[in-house]
Amino acid sequence: MRVFTKPQCVKGNFLSKRNVIQPKTLLYRFYLMNYFLQVLFVPFALRKQDEYAAKAREPFEKWGFEFSSLHTEEDKVSALKSAQALFIGGGNTFQLLNSLYQFNILDVIRKRVLDEGMPYIGSSAGTNVSTYSINTTNDMPIVHPPSFKALQLVPFNINPHFLDTVSFILTEARRAKK
Repeated sequence: MRVFTKPQCVKGNFLSKRNVIQPKTLLYRFYLMNYFLQVLFVPFALRKQDEYAAKAREPFEKWGFEFSSLHTEEDKVSALKSAQALFIGGGNTFQLLNSLYQFNILDVIRKRVLDEGMPYIGSSAGTNVSTYSINTTNDMPIVHPPSFKALQLVPFNINPHFLDTVSFILTEARRAKK
């Protein structure tokens, strides 16, 4: 029997790759370090949620984790309340946040992570919604959530796709034009 204790800080891991297979070692270590064997996946950032969940399921089950996807749960609040760990996948940040509002689960996730210490991994759009707001996303607004305020697991915004080399290249290109 494992004993789970309440953490002193957010147990979070924020990824910038949309492909769940690529950062597999990081995911595997993160969940093992936190003594959780069940993962609840949130595929709301993509429209083909069955396919997305199937793709995510494969590595988790291979590593020995129990895997379920929130989109198949009739009672999403109950599923979140009983989840051991959460993985919110990437895709379109606006669609993801809009779904979190539609299902009225922002507060449930925030409470589970911040107050109860549930481990959280966000990949791409899942990273964007973990922050204060989605104001720094690079995504196109394909839907309009009621607010850009997100989970607020951390008191700042993250752009998981920011590349400093791009601004350096643009700066150099501007200098070369003079």
